[in-house]
Amino acid sequence: MLQRLKNFLKRVLVKEEYLKQIPSVFKSNLFLSYRKKDRKYANELIKTIHQNPNCENIGIWYDEFLVPGEKFDESIKNEIENSDLFAILVTPNLVNEENYVLSTEYPLAKESNKTILPILSIKTDIKMLKNVLGKVKIIKLKSCVKALIKKLKIKKNKTVDLKEKYLLGLAYLSGIQVETDANHGIKLISECANNGYLDAARKMAEIYYHGLGIEQNIDKAIEWQDNYVQIIDTRHHTLPEEQKIKNLEMCIDATIDLVDYLCEGQRYMEAKTVSLNLINLFILKEETAETFKKLLAVYSKLIAVCRMLKDYNTIEDVFKKQQEILKNVDYSDYEFLETKLAAYNNYASSIIDKNDTKSFELAKEYYLELLNDIETNKDFPDKNRSLVFIFNNLGHCLNRLNENSEEWFKKSIKIVEENLKNSQTVESLRQVVSLYVSLADAVVENDINKAELYYLKALDYAYILLESSKLPDDILDTGKVCERLALLNYNKGSFEKSSIYYEKLIELFVPYEDRRMFISPLYNTYFVLASIKFRNLEFCLDDELDLKTREIRTIIFKAIYLIEENAQRKCAEIINSPIKLEPTKEELIDVERLANCWYFLAMMDRIIPEPLQRAFNLWAFLAKVRPSEQEYINMLRELRSLQNLTTKDN
Repeated sequence: MLQRLKNFLKRVLVKEEYLKQIPSVFKSNLFLSYRKKDRKYANELIKTIHQNPNCENIGIWYDEFLVPGEKFDESIKNEIENSDLFAILVTPNLVNEENYVLSTEYPLAKESNKTILPILSIKTDIKMLKNVLGKVKIIKLKSCVKALIKKLKIKKNKTVDLKEKYLLGLAYLSGIQVETDANHGIKLISECANNGYLDAARKMAEIYYHGLGIEQNIDKAIEWQDNYVQIIDTRHHTLPEEQKIKNLEMCIDATIDLVDYLCEGQRYMEAKTVSLNLINLFILKEETAETFKKLLAVYSKLIAVCRMLKDYNTIEDVFKKQQEILKNVDYSDYEFLETKLAAYNNYASSIIDKNDTKSFELAKEYYLELLNDIETNKDFPDKNRSLVFIFNNLGHCLNRLNENSEEWFKKSIKIVEENLKNSQTVESLRQVVSLYVSLADAVVENDINKAELYYLKALDYAYILLESSKLPDDILDTGKVCERLALLNYNKGSFEKSSIYYEKLIELFVPYEDRRMFISPLYNTYFVLASIKFRNLEFCLDDELDLKTREIRTIIFKAIYLIEENAQRKCAEIINSPIKLEPTKEELIDVERLANCWYFLAMMDRIIPEPLQRAFNLWAFLAKVRPSEQEYINMLRELRSLQNLTTKDN
């Protein structure tokens, strides 16, 4: 059932224009009838047929193409009637018991006067076969291709039509009228692309970019997308004048995608060069509103690229060009206002990276200008979404300028909470959690109690969010709110409350402790929680001391277990490896965490030698591997002193 659904979805994902054209490439259609038990042998038969180049354009219909929601009997009847040949897969399962093949499909084929071809896959009782099938000639598997070619009167195709070959490749890639065979589909499509077929070059880029039937490979996607752009560019001069405008538009769109691919591959310098060349193409275009919108979007992409390169001079130049265009556009076309919103935010985000007062002042100025634009356009579509965006960014700018940012975050929150009354979407819940955290962060230095209330609101919404979403990022973000509350209470001196929030964080993360992204925050939480509880030992009564000490040891041993169970290589194996086998950065982090745990245990109870010795061995290894790390050397000296003291005490 799952495979049928996948096939159905693949059909949906292929463009409608191709879906209409694909059936035309199949010169013959075969209905394959077989028992469910024999699916393995059916696959072998299909593969045998389609491995022959003369038969790759035979459409084979079998029950995997039944679409959820359709009346199966009706669909099967239609497919049999529309087929050119009815093939039955013959195995002992066909004759050993009553089945749908013999009770329904075979009689329908006879009634429709179809050519019937029984194909023997496994040795089967001939007498029983004759009883159920009558006088029909049985063909062995190794001879079935030859029999098919003869019965369907297939002739060897001497000329290759690239469009047909491309459509056939799409059929195999997506499992349309044939079995899904991504490798064969990609082979056919790439052959077309290498012969200059435009759609095929674009499809190859998509295949590698999205990982369609093949492992995702951004560099390969870039290579094919560049090939696609070159094909468009090369043919431009050979086209009639009336087709050149459309070709130029196609070239611009393809180059925009190439810039996106280059950015995805973090090849920013190339993306900058391609973007600058792309801008030159707009000189050839007529100056229309749509042209300006697209050019503004390309400028924004270039600013984003230059932001990654920290090329602020180019950013300034490009933004001035955007401003020149935006001065002269008609803002009754709200798309221009949306474009301005994106352009100004893109620029503001870029200059904020400089992290200086002048940049924050300038960003603030632009956000206030955008706010005025939005508020004066009463009919601006999705106005509240844009206001939340501007209020939030203004709040962050003012916070960095040490100005009052609280009111702006509150304005954002008011809009989002109003939306939540109507519909609690996952996106709105994420947004309100983030806004309350930003609000709390903004006031925490001046009013720690008010900040705590805002963090608590964020946590309430975060738990509501987790009822609908279990995405790792949402769990981590909820953990970060718990951590902020824990730190806030620690700074207030409320160590018990701080411990409670760290325990909540642990409760959130423990179910996911086998995922690398959760190990570091979970380990840190164990360690901090143990430290807080260790600090509280001095306030314990004597009869509580032993219980509290055991609780702390349990927490530290949980941290040790976490590291050892999830380490890429066991720490004992790492420290006993030849020094030439350099540990990775991740492995060193694991060893250092383990060393800290044993050091903690050694400090808790100095009369027990094992924790101290383990800690010493681990820190000695770290100092040997990284002799320039002063922290490792200092820790080793401290542990030597502790060993000497312990020896004297004993």
